[in-house]
Amino acid sequence: MAYSISFLRRFVFAAGAFALGQAAVQAEVKLPSVFSDHMVLQQGQKLPVWGWADPGESVTVSVAGQVKKTKAGKAGTWDLRLKPLKASKSPIAFAVKGSNSIAFKDVLVGEVWLCSGQSNMEWKVANSNNPEEEIANAKHPLIRHIKIPHRPSAKVESDVTTGGWLVCSPETVGNFTAVGYFFARNLLDALQKRNDLDPEILREVRDVGDKRLGEEPPGVANDKKTAADEVPGIETLGGDDTDDVQARRPPALRRRYKIQEVI
Repeated sequence: MAYSISFLRRFVFAAGAFALGQAAVQAEVKLPSVFSDHMVLQQGQKLPVWGWADPGESVTVSVAGQVKKTKAGKAGTWDLRLKPLKASKSPIAFAVKGSNSIAFKDVLVGEVWLCSGQSNMEWKVANSNNPEEEIANAKHPLIRHIKIPHRPSAKVESDVTTGGWLVCSPETVGNFTAVGYFFARNLLDALQKRNDLDPEILREVRDVGDKRLGEEPPGVANDKKTAADEVPGIETLGGDDTDDVQARRPPALRRRYKIQEVI
């Protein structure tokens, strides 16, 4: 009996310690996985930043000299918007502070495109024409890529599971979407020739077959043009609506772009 009581006490103590540990983890400021090292922020637009913390906890976001403060609401969520940033191929500072501190590394500011479509968006660079040559020459550190895995949801999600942002290199590009990668490379080349914008990033949203990117949320509108709007040949690269994949910048830009075949 003494052994049983001793075991029970140890179990209760361990359970209590575990619960306290869980509470400590929940108290930490957290951001969704689309915020990570090597990310690129959309230039020229007000940028939403959001996450979680203890209710009432003060949160400070510092990005490229901007300092914004807010508090987590009763549900433990917080959000704010940054003023538009200028394009930068040099990394900028991005830090979030609450009860803990988060500092993201190698953050750029440039063009962000969302890509979605049918099976042709799933096609990888490793399966494209001349893959060995393409992979060996994929030394484009200003192109960044984040992949959203298949996970259907009937509601809007505030976070998704990702592997974070990847810098384009011979070691990483093989698993990039081929259509999106060649599109990004062509856009980067066009913008650099115009000397309008150095960084170009590719953000891939992989969806279930025959899906399109969602419509703009109510109240989100910004028709401000950026350098990419005026680059010839970028807006439409061909095809009909049935077979095309779509490449779109974030909803705030309220524009659609289509690609069919750029390989």
